[in-house]
Amino acid sequence: MKKVINKFTLLLISFFLFPFVTYAAGSVNAYFSGGSTFKPGDTVTLTINVGSVNGGADGKVYMFGGFVSYDQSCLAYQSISGHNGWTAQMNTGNNKIAIADYSLSNGVQNGSIGSITFKALKDCQTTVSMTGASASDTAGNVSVGFSGKSIKIYTPSNNNNLSSLSVNPGGINFNGGTSYSTSVGASTTSVTVSAAAQDAKAKISGAGNYNLNYGANNINVVVTAEDGSKKTYSINVNRKDDRSSNTNLSSLSVSNGKLSPGFSKGNTKYSMEVPFATSKLKISANPEDPKSKVSISNPDLVAEETTAVKVTVTAENGATKTYVIDVKRGKDPNKPLSNNNYLSDLSVSTGMLSPAFDKEKLNYAVYLPFEISYIEVNTSVEDTKYATIKKEGDNNLSIGNNLFKYTVTAEDGSTRVYTLTVVRNDSLEGNSKNTNTNTYLKKLTVKNGIITSKFKKDKNIYYYYSLGGKTKIKDAIPEIKDNKVTTYNLGGSFIIIVEAASGARSYYLLIEKSTLVIIALILLIIALVTCIFVIRHKRKKNGNNNNINVDDNSSKKKKKRKIKKKEIKENA
Repeated sequence: MKKVINKFTLLLISFFLFPFVTYAAGSVNAYFSGGSTFKPGDTVTLTINVGSVNGGADGKVYMFGGFVSYDQSCLAYQSISGHNGWTAQMNTGNNKIAIADYSLSNGVQNGSIGSITFKALKDCQTTVSMTGASASDTAGNVSVGFSGKSIKIYTPSNNNNLSSLSVNPGGINFNGGTSYSTSVGASTTSVTVSAAAQDAKAKISGAGNYNLNYGANNINVVVTAEDGSKKTYSINVNRKDDRSSNTNLSSLSVSNGKLSPGFSKGNTKYSMEVPFATSKLKISANPEDPKSKVSISNPDLVAEETTAVKVTVTAENGATKTYVIDVKRGKDPNKPLSNNNYLSDLSVSTGMLSPAFDKEKLNYAVYLPFEISYIEVNTSVEDTKYATIKKEGDNNLSIGNNLFKYTVTAEDGSTRVYTLTVVRNDSLEGNSKNTNTNTYLKKLTVKNGIITSKFKKDKNIYYYYSLGGKTKIKDAIPEIKDNKVTTYNLGGSFIIIVEAASGARSYYLLIEKSTLVIIALILLIIALVTCIFVIRHKRKKNGNNNNINVDDNSSKKKKKRKIKKKEIKENA
């Protein structure tokens, strides 16, 4: 193997340093491959290929070289590189290239061994070829047949103009511009567009036959120049539309209801009310033009809600008009009425609400300085569908107390009253008078009755049992002694109203329960007490008997001891 390598080294030296000598040990074909057409400034890369090795030591080549020839005014050499483990170099003085596989492990029988790169300089044509080409295998040089590569460099045309443009029927006056229009009759259903380019190398798209819609039809013809630049020519072909545009109804009626106002073809908005029993309208609608079409959107009606029923007229030309009937359906007579009379919000535009809003709390206050003379109060109901609010109070504030009342009425007629006291200071320096809004009771008791739960000032509803006789309010004492307390007897139930000097109020309700329960409870207590008394009496009696027995036994023992002592003395 060393002899082979040494011999190959000598061949390399002779290959690169001395003129090529062909020994005809074999032959090989070689050639350039790559693109053929380029623009000035493009990079031109050609691949050097070896193929069809005949004869030789092992049917492969390991060295290749020769002189590259080309028009240096067309191409400028850039670089050379080897492929697949081959090393390449070029002597730019004489354009001699040498490519070799120094490892002797990447010999090529058919494939690429390197590439050479040029820069395209100008519009021209040249052939890149090789003279004095030679190749070697491990035994020596082999003869080479080489094929060159024709290269064309040119600047592509940017001419994207039309030389002619026409529309038939209709016709346009082509003048080189890019925008045209023409009109045709209603009976013309199609046109043909023809176009020709100034440059034979340009391409045209958009010419041909077109079906026409009524009205405007936009047609675009695009010219693409050889260099890829585009120009668009637009043609607007307007086809006359002689179709009817009548979108009117000649009649509109509802057999199970009455329109308000009465039908008029120019009026598109109507309303009506129907009873709960009517769940759908029975509509009759006729177009004024027989060529028009009528469509009806007739959804199911919802109780206590307004439903939009739509009647749409579509004219022959596609134009539309919609008639709308807003239908309110009545209440379901079997539906329970809502008793929701709560506010969901109570807020003010200035100042701070005291206490913070709670739908269960009825009385509030806001304290404002003297300079604020106007306030806005925002309220909303929790039951937005049925509940209503009656508002009382002047937003323009007087000095001192300004009382606002908000009465919420539920669907079933029950009411709840919220009060807001806005206190405006009476001067810039002093404090306002009558700012108290504490309307709590501190004590509530009854005479001839028992309240079932412990009194709490912030609890407003209580129950009591009557103990016989006429039950009365015994104590209803406010936390603020100057507050006014008013009691109303409603035939067994009591309403206690606590009113502060500021006008704020609170309400306590005392409701009577049946006395049967309390009687039964008293009887049960009596029975329990009797049982306890009997048990205690028996226990006491048993205890006394035990004490008597103990005393008898004790006296007998004492008597026996005395007799025994006496006997002892006599014997002595």
